[in-house]
Amino acid sequence: LASTLRRRGVRLALVVAVAWLGLTSPVTSWDRALLSESLSISLAVVLTALVVRCFAAPTRRVVVTTAVVGVVWALARQNNALVLGALGVLVLVVVVVVRPRRRLLAALGAAFVVTGLVGVVMATSETTIQRANTTQIIVRRLLPDASYRVWLFDHGLPRTEVVERYAEAGEPGDYGEIYRRFFALVTDPEFEAWLRRDGSSTYLRFVAAHPGYVVSTLFTDHDPVRGLMTGADVQESRSTLVDALDALWWPRSPVAQVLSGLALTALVGVIVTSRRRAGALPSGAGAAGCVIGAGVANLVLVTHSAGAEFARLLVGSGITGRLALVWLAAAAFDAATAPGGRRSALHSPTVGDGGL
Repeated sequence: LASTLRRRGVRLALVVAVAWLGLTSPVTSWDRALLSESLSISLAVVLTALVVRCFAAPTRRVVVTTAVVGVVWALARQNNALVLGALGVLVLVVVVVVRPRRRLLAALGAAFVVTGLVGVVMATSETTIQRANTTQIIVRRLLPDASYRVWLFDHGLPRTEVVERYAEAGEPGDYGEIYRRFFALVTDPEFEAWLRRDGSSTYLRFVAAHPGYVVSTLFTDHDPVRGLMTGADVQESRSTLVDALDALWWPRSPVAQVLSGLALTALVGVIVTSRRRAGALPSGAGAAGCVIGAGVANLVLVTHSAGAEFARLLVGSGITGRLALVWLAAAAFDAATAPGGRRSALHSPTVGDGGL
């Protein structure tokens, strides 16, 4: 990413910002876990940098490398394939609207979409995680709501003793209660048989029949957004040093949230004022928009397909979105302040001007 910038001070500031982001707890907490999150996060960062490079100075070698990294990243975690497909769709939209280097970027977008579709087909062949998520969603959102559970009962949800008990129990108070109800339901033979046979398809029909639920849940269920913004599902006890490193990137306290909001406002201000001065956004701006847009798509996807552990599913999008925004601010400032009004080294008036 730094190679896309001309001014030495701006490059150094970007390197420091990225290193700081890499030292925050939502990133480092996965280093000691034998899970796919650490690899997925690393590949997501590499993929973001390569996508920016493809928009800034596309060549066949860079596009092929980016497509290969995208395939590997899609295989790292189950929901990565869907996010990659969304990223591919956004790349194709930018190609059609802005028309930067059409052929190479269109090939990249198409490769992402195809990889995403193949990944989704592969992921749906194993439904254990899907059934668990469906049960958690039923526990958290559907059973506590009278109209939603009536719809479920009318469409086949068995009225077992366990189901009836939790239907009248109201909303679960915390994750401990969510998991207690979850395990009680999946060990109910009648519910478990329905879940295997019709659970996921019934939930999809419910979503299709309730567009208001699809939209309103994004605003009424705060846990997914909290996971994306803070990098954690619950408040954790951490050291003072970790709190200081995390304060601006992953704000959890009210003071940190205010400071982070001010920093975000400053970044947006830099982008807007730099665009006015330089006359156009730097090349690669479309890539930053695509990465951020794919993160928003992942937020919607996770909100409606996962029942818990939102931070775990959204940490990659949180990191790449922050990375894309910081790079865009640095590139815009670099383009606007380059000596003699020159743009950044990889800025071309044919790539990204007048676009996103």
